[in-house]
Amino acid sequence: MTLSTIQQIPLLTFAHRNEAMFFLTNESCQNIDNPFNLAFFKNEKYFLLITGEGDYPTFFSLSFVLATFHSQINKIYNLGAAGSLDLQVKINEIHSIRTVYQQRWQKKLEFKSFSSSDPEAKIDCVSAAKRINSNEDKEVIEQFAAIVDRELWSIAYLAKLYKIPWIAFKYISDLANNENICEDVTSLANQISSSLYNYFLNCQKDFNTTTEEKIETPPGHFTESMWREYLKLSKSIKIKCNDFNLETLFKKHAEIKDKKQMAQAILVDMRELLNPFNSQFNKELISLCSEFISSGCQLKIPKDIEREQTTLSIPLNLLTNKKTLLRNIEQFDVEKMNKIFDGQLDV
Repeated sequence: MTLSTIQQIPLLTFAHRNEAMFFLTNESCQNIDNPFNLAFFKNEKYFLLITGEGDYPTFFSLSFVLATFHSQINKIYNLGAAGSLDLQVKINEIHSIRTVYQQRWQKKLEFKSFSSSDPEAKIDCVSAAKRINSNEDKEVIEQFAAIVDRELWSIAYLAKLYKIPWIAFKYISDLANNENICEDVTSLANQISSSLYNYFLNCQKDFNTTTEEKIETPPGHFTESMWREYLKLSKSIKIKCNDFNLETLFKKHAEIKDKKQMAQAILVDMRELLNPFNSQFNKELISLCSEFISSGCQLKIPKDIEREQTTLSIPLNLLTNKKTLLRNIEQFDVEKMNKIFDGQLDV
């Protein structure tokens, strides 16, 4: 009779999906079905849980995961943004937490604290009952720790209950009394996630990280789907355009104020760099159909740019203005369209 052993891997926890973006997109993570529709994932290296912000959502989601999977988990990592309560703790730094305390409601502190398994950690954290948006809130807790978050105490409590060691890496995103914390953290989401990802890789002794490549963090606000495309394009550019520095594209669009438009502009240039023909094709076809597009029609160009699959959709409400629509159809340059599809571009 042979005894089978269960392979154990770490559990990574994040309050928000944006903080975990690099971990989800740069590693092949599969969603784990569960009755509570938790954002819970797994790959060969780790489990990953998005707990939600605050102690109650964290306690609920992590309780389920540990009750079900604790035998498969050998360590819990908590990674995410946190606020500084001490001017010596600088913004954009990452710190490993030594001990965590909890602020209860009505400004009271929980006397029960928990210590991490990181022997190198030197800074303490307090998990606040609410977001710290004023000096008054800050003064209540700053005497206990140098860093403030919302979730770590609940994570440490459950880790102690299940006898699982824990470590926390906190990215200092702002000062704790910042009234614009949500806006600031959202704008830093890309930087926070990539910094935590690279820091995590560098700290791992159990993982084989020698083949991992550090990721160049672009400016702008990327949605998850945009991140997936960015990662795919950046890897292709490294192969196809070995000497090209992506910083050139980042600087080119640095003055765009809208962060999402900045990200979109970077992706457009990356696509053009990899495939200038397709980029020029799209530009000329869009220009040819500009009258239709400006009136509300939608042009859909497939990736393989096949003529039969390229469509121009006309919303029903435009049929009320048949005169303009018919004029655009009559003036449409079919001959130029055929030249574009035949590859005769103005390059």
